[in-house]
Amino acid sequence: MIIRSRPCLSCIIKLRNVRSILDHIRYQHNKAEIKLPDFNGLDEFNHSNTTTTNLNTTTNDASVSKNHEDLNKSNQAQPQKETHIPNEAHKEDGLLQNLKDDGFTTNNNKMDFQKLSQFIKEAYEKRPTKETKDSNFQQDELDINLMLSNYKKDSTTGFFKEITPSFNNRITVHSIDSELREKLYNKCESALIPTLEKINELKSSFEIYEFYSNLLNNLIKEIEASSKNNEGNLNNNFYLRNLFLENNITEWNNQHDEVIEKIKLKSIANPLEPELNIISLPIITNHIFQKLGFKLYNSQLISTFFNFIKNDFHLYTLCFNQESFNLILKINWIYYGNIDLLNIEKIFNEMKFLGYNGDFKTYQILKIIIDEYNLLCNGYSFFNKFGSKILTKEDNLRVNYLTKEFYKLRKRLNDELAKKDEDLLESLM
Repeated sequence: MIIRSRPCLSCIIKLRNVRSILDHIRYQHNKAEIKLPDFNGLDEFNHSNTTTTNLNTTTNDASVSKNHEDLNKSNQAQPQKETHIPNEAHKEDGLLQNLKDDGFTTNNNKMDFQKLSQFIKEAYEKRPTKETKDSNFQQDELDINLMLSNYKKDSTTGFFKEITPSFNNRITVHSIDSELREKLYNKCESALIPTLEKINELKSSFEIYEFYSNLLNNLIKEIEASSKNNEGNLNNNFYLRNLFLENNITEWNNQHDEVIEKIKLKSIANPLEPELNIISLPIITNHIFQKLGFKLYNSQLISTFFNFIKNDFHLYTLCFNQESFNLILKINWIYYGNIDLLNIEKIFNEMKFLGYNGDFKTYQILKIIIDEYNLLCNGYSFFNKFGSKILTKEDNLRVNYLTKEFYKLRKRLNDELAKKDEDLLESLM
């Protein structure tokens, strides 16, 4: 009778000890004759845990003992060979295997360090030297004089020529004395009263949108026409460059009166088409933003105008002044500050980029933003009455940045006040 069964663990262990003669031996176990598999199929047996054996249940005790004697004689007569068991886990790979393949091992599988050291020495000797590198690749030396000459050439014929006023000799409203600048803005605002009254009469956001968008589009066309015809017209008509020359930046004179009179006459003649320049445009823009933000409560339209103006460099430099950025900072804090400080940080950096370093209104706005945020994140704000702390890591970093800028601004304003006091004392003595 043929029975398919599995050998026990003790048989497998004994099998490995006598694996050199397995092809000719039938092993006895539990009075049953078992035909064990040859060594080549043993690994497959270990993985599948299945094998086919022939069991002869009629085997007697005499045959069992005889087979054991034959097994012992065979082990004594035939020398047992050491068979290498293939095992993926013991394969040698990597650097040592590559070294053996390259002939760095002896017949006894020991590393020949003399050959290895010779190989390393030759590798370093064959390494390319600085001379060979220089011969293969010649790197151009940095010519500073050539770079400076190209920069000067580009500044007169390339990108910098299109930006008005030129960065090489930048003369703007910042060039004049602060008190004279404030006087100029106040007189210009008085001259624009007819236009500002028309803006006040606009009752909806749509009417304001139509008025201001038409004004900006017409301004873009006028700037393009002036830049094509003569660059001097663009500087004189819109940027008022002659008004900010050295002889006009300290005291009021006839040129200032002429500019104000021109703005006044055109505003009276046609309030909806006023004179547009670097002085009048910020006043009109601030009046529109003030009405949208605090009378019509439409902050989205302010953001739309702000982003539209930033798309054009000339509009960006003409439509805003320090008061404009103060107003935009205030509106963004009121409408969005408790949600996210990202816009406030961006507006503040844009303000500094255009050369507006802040004034006392900017100082007060930053102080309110920093104090209110600290109350909010500590659970003492009006918006978290139950003491819950509201904060984010990003806003914490932004508040730290704004705090540093706040102290810088405070120091600068204190220095300016101290200088004014010194000048006043010197004038009285």
